[in-house]
Amino acid sequence: MITQTMTKKEVNQKIISVLPNLMKTVISKTKYRAIKAKKKGFKDENSCYNIKGVEFWVYYFKDKGEDVSRIFCRYHDNKGPIYALINVFSKGRYSIIHFLKHAIDQYNSRLELGFNHDEIKKILFHMAKHGTTMARLDLDKIDEDWLDTGWTSENGLWLGKSENKTPYSPTYISLAKTFINNDLIREDQEGTLNDEKLKFLKKLEMEIGGDEYANKRILQLIDLFKNKN
Repeated sequence: MITQTMTKKEVNQKIISVLPNLMKTVISKTKYRAIKAKKKGFKDENSCYNIKGVEFWVYYFKDKGEDVSRIFCRYHDNKGPIYALINVFSKGRYSIIHFLKHAIDQYNSRLELGFNHDEIKKILFHMAKHGTTMARLDLDKIDEDWLDTGWTSENGLWLGKSENKTPYSPTYISLAKTFINNDLIREDQEGTLNDEKLKFLKKLEMEIGGDEYANKRILQLIDLFKNKN
């Protein structure tokens, strides 16, 4: 079980401790979907699993011709619900990003998905398909222990913070605090800033209004790209 008093590192350790049991179930489900797909094709599905008191939501869908899954762990800290995305690269290699409810609400709102805030499973399913394949960008150093971090996805930019150490540790902490719907960075444009993109960023800065965290990070992005040119 994950309790509200646990640190994020302790949460990561708990998730990782039960992940092998979850993956057996996910792999079994994936094989079953492959058998069904021969007759009916791959259908979107979501399943809830409780593994030793830890709650997981797993989304199954077809992506680029492959049957894939995305794993979220739902838990609460002392500020509210958190949805941790667990990427499994290979046995023993994991990446966990903890999404604040505010970030997920901003994803729903700024992309104008139209879901109610309590339709969290529908929002996460959209995220699973379009918002969780991400490239990381370190923005600035908060202090000797933390970095401001951005993650660019298909439909926008997640902003938050990560530990200032190797990101390859299974217990490495990353926290996504907000989301901005922009097409700022593409793989072939990373590190460049033309007049059009600068104009877009400044306009976006005005549009998001009272989101102080996002405003600060946009200004950092502007400075970052200016310095790279």
